[in-house]
Amino acid sequence: MTIFWLKRPSQLCILIALVVISVCTLYLTSCDNFSGPARGIEKKDTTTIIPAGPCDTASVSYSKTIQPLLDKNCISCHSDAGGNINGVNLSAYNTVRRNTIGNRIVFAVQGSDGITQMPFGSRLNECEIAQIRSWVRQGALNN
Repeated sequence: MTIFWLKRPSQLCILIALVVISVCTLYLTSCDNFSGPARGIEKKDTTTIIPAGPCDTASVSYSKTIQPLLDKNCISCHSDAGGNINGVNLSAYNTVRRNTIGNRIVFAVQGSDGITQMPFGSRLNECEIAQIRSWVRQGALNN
C-alpha cells in the first residue's frame, strides 16, 4: 500500500529523515538544565569530590579552612598575579573579608542572587560551600 502523495521511495526516506531530525531537535532543545560554558569558553572538568565522613562546619577558621580552599580554587583568577578579575582579590584576609559584606562570597560560590557561580567552569562541593557560609556567619574572623 502506498501513501498517495509519496510517488517515489526516495520521498519516504526524506520524510523519515525529517521526522527523526525533528524529534531529535525537540528533545535537545527541551533540556532546561543546561549549564554549559559561554560561547568560546572551554568547559573545565566539573567533577566534584565529596570528602569522606561528616562535614565540619563548627570549627571553621580562616587559616586552616578558608584560605587553603581559596588558594586551591580562586587565586588563579582573583589575585594580583591572576589579574583581579572583576576587581575581586582573594589573596589576603583583608580583601577576602571585604567580599563577605553582603554575603558576596557566599552568593558567588552558591551561584545565587544573580552572581555567576564561582569558581567559573566548576563548582565547590557542598561541604566547602557550607564551610564558607559558616565562616561568614561566625563573623569571618581572621583565625
